[in-house]
Amino acid sequence: QCPKGTVHINNTCELCPAGSYQDEVAQITCKPCPEQTFTQFPGSQTFNACLR
Repeated sequence: QCPKGTVHINNTCELCPAGSYQDEVAQITCKPCPEQTFTQFPGSQTFNACLR
């Protein structure tokens, strides 16, 4: 089970790339930040990491 900030891809946990986040565990896709916002670093775990 992959933790928040990551997704399960090919039997491994991969960090969500910058510009996205994942606030739930055991997911297979990252959530994109809203338009005009972006996360500064990979592995973001909250919507609040999406900044203007």
